[in-house]
Amino acid sequence: MNTPSAKAIHPSEIWATVNGMANGFLSMLPLLIAGLIVFLIFWGLASGVRRGVEAFAARRSEFPSAGMAFGRLAYIGLMLLGAAIAATVAFPSVTPAKLFSALGIGGVAIGFAFKDIFQNLLAGILLLIRHP
Repeated sequence: MNTPSAKAIHPSEIWATVNGMANGFLSMLPLLIAGLIVFLIFWGLASGVRRGVEAFAARRSEFPSAGMAFGRLAYIGLMLLGAAIAATVAFPSVTPAKLFSALGIGGVAIGFAFKDIFQNLLAGILLLIRHP
């Protein structure tokens, strides 16, 4: 019976691999921190915009629930934009073109999967705006 011979693993090879991984992580750490800072800035900006839209709608509108809905939509939009920009900052190989092409392909699948959910969301927003 022929059995393949196992390659002997030397501790120096293991150490070299672990050392290379640690050095790679440490070289990427400043970019990861910069990406985290960008994301936190967008998080604060999105929270402020959401509160501002909700406060504006509470003062100017007779339908504060519509303001809450638009505030949440603005929050989600800014958070998605912040996540995309933070990913571009943290991982330089992720360019906006690559990111949006991946989102475009995934967007078709997500669109078909969540078609009914999106229809109900838009119908709810129209009900909030028009108040029939």
